[in-house]
Amino acid sequence: MKGLCIKLISRITPSCRDMAKLCSQSIDRKLTFWERVRMRMHGWICSWCIDYSDQVHKISDSVRNEGESLAELKDGQLTEDCKARMRALMEESKKEESSE
Repeated sequence: MKGLCIKLISRITPSCRDMAKLCSQSIDRKLTFWERVRMRMHGWICSWCIDYSDQVHKISDSVRNEGESLAELKDGQLTEDCKARMRALMEESKKEESSE
């Protein structure tokens, strides 16, 4: 029964490749209701796509929040101040992950 449900869901949801595209598009635009439903259903059978989506959104949020640091690039090099702030943020993130 479980295998039958998985086969049915896999037929009506996007492939993993399409899920990756939709995940990226969700950053740039609001997905339609049915795109979101199909993505959610795909998540029922594929935890890898859920993990990928979480990672893409974390990276997007980080870039959005730390855009000024990226603007400090000069001749392909980060300033020492920017590097120090990035190290501090990474250490803080590691502490939060270990406490969860």
